[in-house]
Amino acid sequence: KDDDCGDSFEVDIVIVFTDIKSSTSLWDRCGQAMAAGLRIHNNIIRAHIADFDGYEVKTIGDAFMVAFQSVDAAVAFSVKVQESLHEADWPAELLEHEAAEKSACGAWNGIKIRIGVNVGRAEMSRDAGGRIDYFGHAVNVAARVEGQCIPGAVCCTTAVMDELCNEDAGDPVVVPMGKRELKGVDVEADLTLLVPRDNAARVDAVTQ
Repeated sequence: KDDDCGDSFEVDIVIVFTDIKSSTSLWDRCGQAMAAGLRIHNNIIRAHIADFDGYEVKTIGDAFMVAFQSVDAAVAFSVKVQESLHEADWPAELLEHEAAEKSACGAWNGIKIRIGVNVGRAEMSRDAGGRIDYFGHAVNVAARVEGQCIPGAVCCTTAVMDELCNEDAGDPVVVPMGKRELKGVDVEADLTLLVPRDNAARVDAVTQ
């Protein structure tokens, strides 16, 4: 039954959402450079999806929804994406925009994204073409968690942190955010930020 097109059933899954900070402004003010930048961004994300055995569920504009079978893989993917975006060679025009400029302290370079991670039960469906999608509360929470994240970091629910083995996550800086209301899902969640250790200055964005 699980292989039949159109079937829907519950699974345990880790969901990751990404989104680019100030993408509308970047498109409006430096469209050609942003088009090149988006290709870099997409290539990095898709390369690391493959590296960590993820599944690209869909893109929504310049945002990605990705599914993983394990918390460790999802978090390792997310931290690695942030590291790789920082190390990328971005178009000079893009770096002139305040949302993508290279900072003197070294914390920022190029396109900044927010990443949210949640784990739980979700409804899985497969369309006639074989594409898989996920729906339900755990997915909605993951999307709202991404919205709570600071650019350049990874925001995780307690369920994620409880399952995480830091050995695979690149030793990020762990920053408790405390309880945050997730609008639209009627949940007050205890959230944690993970920041790549080489970019620890980003933590200041939480405390300012």
